[in-house]
Order: sequence, then structure tokens, then C-alpha cells
Amino acid sequence: ATFCAMVGAEPEDVEFIEYTIGDLDVQAYTHKRYEDETLIIAVRGSETAKWDDWLNNLRFAGKRLPGGSVHRGFYAEASAIATNVARAVRECPGWEVLATGHSKGGAIVTLLQHLYGLEATAHTFGEPRSLGARARGEFQRSGHSHVRWVNTTDPVPKLLWWRYRHAGLLVYLDRDGNWNRGYASPWDMLAVFLRNPFGGVPRHSMSAYRALIDGGLAQLKVNKN
Repeated sequence: ATFCAMVGAEPEDVEFIEYTIGDLDVQAYTHKRYEDETLIIAVRGSETAKWDDWLNNLRFAGKRLPGGSVHRGFYAEASAIATNVARAVRECPGWEVLATGHSKGGAIVTLLQHLYGLEATAHTFGEPRSLGARARGEFQRSGHSHVRWVNTTDPVPKLLWWRYRHAGLLVYLDRDGNWNRGYASPWDMLAVFLRNPFGGVPRHSMSAYRALIDGGLAQLKVNKN
């Protein structure tokens, strides 16, 4: 219902993709928007109440592949839905493809682009790192359209810095709702942390991202006027 409301779709026009086996549980939605020939692919992030999701997130040992190593847990989930996502794209030849995901959903979108050739304009939110150094270089050279939106003080995109890399274009959202290419200064991050040291999880939520983006859109309208 939330996905339908966000994209303005009727439930019967949305395909729900779910792959569950053992402790692997990954979910995605596809929506064919016929009025402008756009296919929307949304990959769900971790569900708070599902321990299996978090256990898979912790499988961060590298999966060695010809294009470089990647996060093992996210690789398993991307592989599980890759066939269904590819089928949805084949059913819409010539259409624009938009892909999105929050948290681990964003990492899965990255791997769908990198490993399975998903040609899409991707926007992810609070995406964790998933690519080894070589894989990251391959991704950047491929020319994938990929924008990472990061709340300045969201801790999740900063995890696993010693092992994996981010790719794509970074846009960070500061505490005033401004959109900036680059990254937040350490002082800005420290200031917010000191005001609320236990606020990391709320800063990672999709509702927090929506509030910051809505604030930025409102500011753009003010500046135009």
C-alpha cells in the first residue's frame, strides 16, 4: 500500500517479487506506468522485526567475482531477484527504467546494475557499502546512472569503510534540508551527534529521508520565487 501511494499506482498494476528460502528473504515491487512508458523498480530494505534480514546484512565477507569482490549477503539477495527484474525490463522494451531502494535495498540495486546489467536511472537512500575497490572501479567506468542520497548523520552508509566502497554520485542532505554534492564535514556530523548521540537509527529511516527531501523541495520553490 505504501509503494502504491508513493508512485500513484493501483494495487492491481503492481507486481510483488519475493524470494524466501532459509534465512534469505528479499522483496521488490515493479510498476508499469503506461502513461509515460516508465518502469519503476523498488527494492525493500531490511525489516526491523525480521532477524533473518539482519543476519544476512552481517554476512559481509567478500564474494569474489570476475568483476571484483562484493558484499556476500547483498549479493545473495540481488541474485535471488535478478531473473524477475530482468523479465520485467524485457516486458517493457524502449521504456525508461527507474530503480530505487532504501538501506540494503539500495545496495541490491547497485549490485543489480553492476552484476546483472540493469540499465536504469537509480536513486538510493541510506545505502550501505557493497563494492570492493575493484568492483567499485568497474562500476564507475561502466557509466551507470546512480545517485546516492545520504542523510548527513545517517550511520549506515559509513559502515564497513575498511572493506567496501560506494559508487555513483553522492548527494548528501544536511540538517537544514539543503542538498549538497560531496559529503558532510566531520564537524557537522559531530555537532548533530553530540545533540542526540542515540539518534542514529531514526536518521536512517525512510521517513527521515522523505522529510529532508520535502524540505529541500520546499526550499527550491522559495528560491525560485
